[in-house]
Amino acid sequence: MLSYFYSKVINIIKYFSVLFLIIVSIPAYAERLNDQNVTINSGVTQSHTSDTILLDSGGPYTINNSGNIVSTDGHTIRIKVQTTLTNSGLIDANGSTQSILYTVFYQSASGTSSLNNSGTILSDYSGQNAAGIQVDGSILSSIVNTATGTIEAKSSSNIANGIRIQSSSGSYVADITNAGTISASSSGAAYGITSLGAGDGFDTVTNTGTISAIGGANRSADTTSYGIAMWGTTNIYGSVINSGTIQASTTEGSGKGSVGIRQVGILTTLNNSGTISGNKVGVRNTGTITNFTNTGTITGTSEYSIENSDTGVITNLHNSQNNLTFTGNLPTNYSVIINSASDYGKITFSSPSGSLNFAIHSSSSLTAGSYSAVMSGITASNISSVSTGSIERDGEIHRYSLTNSTGTQWDLVINSLASATDCSLNSSLPGCQKTDDICKTLEVTMNRMTQDQGYFAHMNTYDCDVFGDDGYCVSIGARRTKVTNPVSRSYSSVVTFGKKETPTFRWSVFTHFNHTLDTPSNFSLKDKVPLVGALAVWNQYSDNSGLQIKVGNTYSKKTSRITREQSGLSEEATGDTVVSAESYLVEARYNITKPNGIKYSPYIALRNSVKKQNGYTEKSAEYPVTYNDILDKSNTIILGLKYEKDISDIILKGSVGLEHDFYHTVDRLAPTAAVSITTVNINESFDKTRPVFSIGLDKFFSPTRRLSATYQYQKLPYRNMTEKNFYLYYTIGF
Repeated sequence: MLSYFYSKVINIIKYFSVLFLIIVSIPAYAERLNDQNVTINSGVTQSHTSDTILLDSGGPYTINNSGNIVSTDGHTIRIKVQTTLTNSGLIDANGSTQSILYTVFYQSASGTSSLNNSGTILSDYSGQNAAGIQVDGSILSSIVNTATGTIEAKSSSNIANGIRIQSSSGSYVADITNAGTISASSSGAAYGITSLGAGDGFDTVTNTGTISAIGGANRSADTTSYGIAMWGTTNIYGSVINSGTIQASTTEGSGKGSVGIRQVGILTTLNNSGTISGNKVGVRNTGTITNFTNTGTITGTSEYSIENSDTGVITNLHNSQNNLTFTGNLPTNYSVIINSASDYGKITFSSPSGSLNFAIHSSSSLTAGSYSAVMSGITASNISSVSTGSIERDGEIHRYSLTNSTGTQWDLVINSLASATDCSLNSSLPGCQKTDDICKTLEVTMNRMTQDQGYFAHMNTYDCDVFGDDGYCVSIGARRTKVTNPVSRSYSSVVTFGKKETPTFRWSVFTHFNHTLDTPSNFSLKDKVPLVGALAVWNQYSDNSGLQIKVGNTYSKKTSRITREQSGLSEEATGDTVVSAESYLVEARYNITKPNGIKYSPYIALRNSVKKQNGYTEKSAEYPVTYNDILDKSNTIILGLKYEKDISDIILKGSVGLEHDFYHTVDRLAPTAAVSITTVNINESFDKTRPVFSIGLDKFFSPTRRLSATYQYQKLPYRNMTEKNFYLYYTIGF
């Protein structure tokens, strides 16, 4: 009995359980929900033929769906007032008899609405025009499709739109954010996201997910699908930011195609770090794109990555893709993005129109070297900016040069400004091309100042020693000088005045004027203070035999304009400075006259000299270099032999000597600039021991009238340079 009762209870429980499951599984069909807040819980289905939820007055309202909201032959949700819609379930529109079918339809809605989707919004329609979300004459602050969200439209007849913004009065969505999937597929035209009518638009589309469109054969136009389409020539859009995938394709073969992004209006920013693709064109522009940055991939399978029509304007195009193709109007400004020596932007132009300015993008990571084929398919006439420039990255300045390597291919050569500047200062550094660098120029300058002193150092000239009854002497002469390695020439005049105070003591003063100084092209010298000097002579005997002591002093100052020549990609720059030289000399010689009329005069001399080039800063340079003072000091011993031979009224004369710097110091060249540059040791090419010799003759027209000519050869301290000079002068005693 008990067991029978127990079995009956069990059967009753099973019956009611099955009945409960049947009841629960039956969809909940209800009347249309009208002008109210709506909450559909998980497991609940709200269904109607069309306009399952209709909000057309009152509000604002909220719709929260985690269940199912469906329509069987019409729009599912129609919104005409301010509404906040949150969906984590299914919102589905099906139909075949309507001309249009929109799953979520904002129709001239008042206020500002928003939509957040983490579920599915689906429009599945066999009719003419289907849209997952339709915004018509309404304003939305945002449409957010999260990573789990899907917004999809399918049409087996004509047009499918994932999100469609269209009206005659203007529709606007501030921000469209997609991390999930927005898709459209149709046998005709398909649009992932489209803004269609005049005055329609959005501020920002941010995509980290997938936006796709698949078009079909039932369409007469050559393009049947667009991932994103922005229509209306006056429509203003903010930004399209893509780090996900925007793709368009077509099921039709010949003559049909697809475009990843179609832009007709005015778009402020297009940034792509993901993928944009179309089986015809990646991005097609007939309007204006102000800033276009591509660090991802843009492809047009059958045609071009970017197509810019005759009416299209792209103001700034920045690219890191190594196989980007472009046709049509050239961007106003094009900059290559360099990630590494092997990863950088390459663009190939086809049928280019207009011209562009080339630059390197500021985000680039730069190393010195050559970057081949950064641009191809254009000629020099298509490049309006200069082919060189500079860019600073990570605290280092680089110079670049765009060169036409072959045909219409343009290569980019990048050099660190620091290393290039180093080469312009000292071309002997490893990897530098030989040039007239600043180091060489400085050494040449110091040699020229030494040369001035050399005129006087060996007492071969600038000594007035023909006196008349009153004990006075005047000499006027002309000098030609040639310096080798590098070659420079000068032409000058000399005036000397002397006075014989006693039979064994005299003195003289002189000045040496340079009329021309023919120096190498990278620098010039001009007299600021001509070479001036004075000497005093004591002789043991009144006939000048025996011991003779000379002491002297010289001083000169010159202005110098120095050009730092371009080395590699360093800029040419010029600066002005002043160079001065002063020396003190004492000479002792002993005059010996032989019976054959030859006079020998062995001599020894000591010279102290100081040469200085003042520091200066280059002018008219983008990155000027500032140079320090250079002080050159030396103490020199000079040994030699002078000789004379009296032949009638002509005296043949000459000298041979050797000078040796037993002390020498010179400051290092330690310039400063916007870049880090190395110092230069100038002393490396210095010769401490140098020969000198001279030959000449004196022609006496009377005891107080003499014409003299002297040729002198001297090796100079720096860089194995030599100096040769010829001096012709006339001396009068009175």
